[in-house]
Amino acid sequence: MSRWIVSVALLSVALTAAAGEVSVRLTDVPAEVRVPLPEGANLVLTAQVDGEVSSVWLATAPDARARYLLERAGESLYQVNLAEPVLSAMLEASGPGQIRIFAEAPDGSVHASVPVSYTRAPALRGWQRPPRVFVRSADETVEVTGLPHALDAQMAALSARLQGQGMVIEMPDFYARLRGLGDRGGVGWFEPSKVDRIEVRFDPGAVGLAARAAAGKEEWEFVAADSDGMKHELILTPGVRRAWQQDGRLTVTCSQRGMDDLRVTLRRPPRKLGLPEGGAEFTIVQRRTESVPGSDDYLRLRIGDITGGQALLTLRTADGRDVVTRRSVKQGDSVAFHLGENEYELTVERVANFLIGDDYMVVGVSPPDRSSETHSVQQQILSLIDVVRTASLTFIRQGTRHTPAEAAAHLESKYADVRDDIRTVDEFIDKVASKSSLSGERYSIELPGGRVVDSAQWFREQYAKLQGEQDQQR
Repeated sequence: MSRWIVSVALLSVALTAAAGEVSVRLTDVPAEVRVPLPEGANLVLTAQVDGEVSSVWLATAPDARARYLLERAGESLYQVNLAEPVLSAMLEASGPGQIRIFAEAPDGSVHASVPVSYTRAPALRGWQRPPRVFVRSADETVEVTGLPHALDAQMAALSARLQGQGMVIEMPDFYARLRGLGDRGGVGWFEPSKVDRIEVRFDPGAVGLAARAAAGKEEWEFVAADSDGMKHELILTPGVRRAWQQDGRLTVTCSQRGMDDLRVTLRRPPRKLGLPEGGAEFTIVQRRTESVPGSDDYLRLRIGDITGGQALLTLRTADGRDVVTRRSVKQGDSVAFHLGENEYELTVERVANFLIGDDYMVVGVSPPDRSSETHSVQQQILSLIDVVRTASLTFIRQGTRHTPAEAAAHLESKYADVRDDIRTVDEFIDKVASKSSLSGERYSIELPGGRVVDSAQWFREQYAKLQGEQDQQR
């Protein structure tokens, strides 16, 4: 593993305006350290966190998907040992940059220490960079960050040991977390039908090069795609796509010097949940993230602090898409969401509040009762919101322009507040999707080419199209 030089300044800074309420200060840190540390050495980074906080973690950014939760070492003190191999792996996968210690206040604001900057030291003589894997489609090229194969076994053992000690790794899939540390969080999830080819680039001067892919019991060899043999590729034929679709995973293994050097797994997003009849229940502790049962770790549910029997709930996909955004829920509440063409419900079955210890919720996930007329209307409304999310448009609200994803999140939030009072799709369009509830100012939509239309008109046109598609399927 390559070495890194880390410089640390002993100051603090907050990311939000409420800097006086919460502060994060690093103490007792040398001016310069090298990571990874020598075998057997330890270096504990200590943060003094003043003010009320709900969680404290180390990461490259406040919203980074890869984060390492810190253990409380005393009143207002949190510690992390930089000798932990998982931290070295995080830095190795992230590339040169900065890490900070972050603290989240009960109101959701995030505060941070000053950055800890790290850069790679000159490579050791004879050291070669691991191969790089790229997934190409007609629209984009995505690099998939992988773990050196020799580190895989170490990481598996480390994951088991940390879990045995009760330490928390804030990603249900340990390997996906380490492989998804780039700007595009959660890389590794791809729809096979949209992938044209997979490309492996080897370090110049490397020898004994080979790459292969496997899905189920089938395997394919990559072929050299340039004159010097440093780039190998696999064209996705219908057979490769079919095997990947059926198995759900395509594993790419790269070899240098005749030995396996890197392995990445490309996963297909599920189109439905693999639930037992009647659904499933799972427990989620406050300020934690859990994988939704039956989602193959694709859907991840997080709840914030449980206060007064309520908490903010967020549901995201592993590739970073918000499905449900910061919804306040209490015992008995249900939240509907889509996966592919299928609709499901999350229901808060139980809320546990303690004076001491971690509060938690018991959440059920199941398909809704499709015989219910109310659920049919809800499904149609959610389908309309999904049309917004995937459309090419600009949503204009109170003079501010919003992306389709922002518009969908806003409509979902508004609908959640008045869902029990909405009986028809027309009511949803009139009361939620066409104007501001506070000012009464109407929403508008800018279409490709610059034409601007009234939001209600656009939604009714889209609803008519959805009804026409449903009639054709009957």
